[in-house]
Amino acid sequence: MFKKIITSAFVAVMVSITMSAQESSSKQVVVKAGTPVILSTTSSVSSKRAATGNSVDFQVVMPIVVEGETVVPAGVIAKGVVSSSNRSSALGKGGDISVSINAINAVDGTLIPISGGSFNVSGKDKTGLSIICGLCTLFGFLIHGQEAEIPVGTQVQAIVMANSTVTL
Repeated sequence: MFKKIITSAFVAVMVSITMSAQESSSKQVVVKAGTPVILSTTSSVSSKRAATGNSVDFQVVMPIVVEGETVVPAGVIAKGVVSSSNRSSALGKGGDISVSINAINAVDGTLIPISGGSFNVSGKDKTGLSIICGLCTLFGFLIHGQEAEIPVGTQVQAIVMANSTVTL
């Protein structure tokens, strides 16, 4: 009986020491506001297929390293959203699409707010051609502008908006 009590006490002390060592070994670092973040699209996005509110995946191109520790590894997926999308239309009007990214996830799950991770793309406008053809042949209204397209691998640079503490 005495041996079981000693064994139990020993196990409890070892667990306590292990927990204390783990707690003291966790490190916190601060990702400073203004830190650059380079992202790229993982698939193409077109004004012909995309609708406002659709999700767009981006991938972190370069890891974010603070005090020699990687807080956001390269390859992490960041979710963006289509903030507006308009298809090309008759009379030569080109399509346009806007995408924004608001945050990325750190290794501990902390959401790091970013800014500047948005961009707009417009398709080629053919309104002039449409008007000229319309005056000459009455078929100018059939000419559509070009759809806006964001190709796969398009890079965008954002910056961290506010200091963010990450636990390693």
